Amino acid sequence: MPPIRWGAADTCTHLSHNGTTAREMDFPTRTAKERAAHYEQEAEKFRRMAEAEPVENIRQELLGVAEQYRRLAESLNDRRSGQAPPL
Repeated sequence: MPPIRWGAADTCTHLSHNGTTAREMDFPTRTAKERAAHYEQEAEKFRRMAEAEPVENIRQELLGVAEQYRRLAESLNDRRSGQAPPL
């Protein structure tokens, strides 16, 4: 998987197989494992943002987004391992 690089605006960019950069994941060519890793990175990014956020309601919203990304990653990992995702 190409290295993920964070731009000045903290947007996700990565190098494609031919060396060009892209702003979004190329989902059709990414494996479930790669997508899960991406979602885990996004979850961590939003958790870090929440830790630095002084406004409580915004901090809670950021934590909510982090949790959504964590669940997406977990869902992909569960499917890969043959486990049914929890309801």
